[in-house]
Amino acid sequence: KPDVYEKLAAVIRGIEATKVSKKDRNGLGKPGIIGGGYGMGWKRMQEYAATFGAKVTVQEAKAIVEGYRTRYAEVPKGWRTLEQSAIRTVETMQRTETCGVSFRYGGSALTCRLPSGRELVMHKPGIVTETMTKWVHRKTGEVKWSASNLTRDGFAETDEWFDAKKLEYDFWSKNQRMRDSIWGGVLLEHIDQGACADLLWHGIDSVETTLSLPCVLHTHDEGVFEVPEDKASELSKKICQTMEVAPRWCESLPLKVEADCASYYRK
Repeated sequence: KPDVYEKLAAVIRGIEATKVSKKDRNGLGKPGIIGGGYGMGWKRMQEYAATFGAKVTVQEAKAIVEGYRTRYAEVPKGWRTLEQSAIRTVETMQRTETCGVSFRYGGSALTCRLPSGRELVMHKPGIVTETMTKWVHRKTGEVKWSASNLTRDGFAETDEWFDAKKLEYDFWSKNQRMRDSIWGGVLLEHIDQGACADLLWHGIDSVETTLSLPCVLHTHDEGVFEVPEDKASELSKKICQTMEVAPRWCESLPLKVEADCASYYRK
């Protein structure tokens, strides 16, 4: 059965998913699925595909972006909806709700309440009145333009992008404090990653509470539990079953957990 990477590669190539090659799956489909959801453009997509060992042409990189946004048209709509909601909250200082989250403005921060109830905080949000904001790369001098009107306070390394007008720009240690553009793709990334972290924490807490097994390490989407060697196989199944029970705030979300047993940590 074709996976999501093969299905997207099939859209890009205009072929059946069952006929997608391993090269196209990993070089077109995989970077498209992982990077496309957060608004990656063709130039960054070309660089991102290279991290998977794939050399894609400009035409192929553009096809990946277009293919993703065509197949998953609801995602770009979500970017715009989230951004408009956040901007409306900053402008009116009124709470707004959309896409399962809510935005609230108070004090000096814009907060985004996740389905779990945890809040993401964006410091000192602001609205840029210009239609387009010019950003310059400090090292290369390359110019890019942002259509987002929402900004926040942030810090960036010295080789990163900065607002050409140097809005609220000063030096702090080796980093530079500057206004950082926020748009729907960034908001979705924060929400998605935040919700996934909440799911992992819930699963780990459930295992520790229900099975009394200590989590000695967690990284990205993995939890590492220490168990008696002679019960590893039995307990790994129980761990999976426990972590596949979704929390109350997303009871209908289907979860699938895989486990591996080893005497040391490995990917």
